[in-house]
Amino acid sequence: MSISFTGLASGLDTASWVEALVAARTSSLVTPLVEQKTELNAQQ
Repeated sequence: MSISFTGLASGLDTASWVEALVAARTSSLVTPLVEQKTELNAQQ
């Protein structure tokens, strides 16, 4: 999925920035859940 900013004439690759920010945010939400699941599985 790509987000385009029309009229943004800076020449910067904003689509890559948005993808990286979304990936970082997703990772920060998923990692604690994975760690918690691992701990719970180890207790069983």
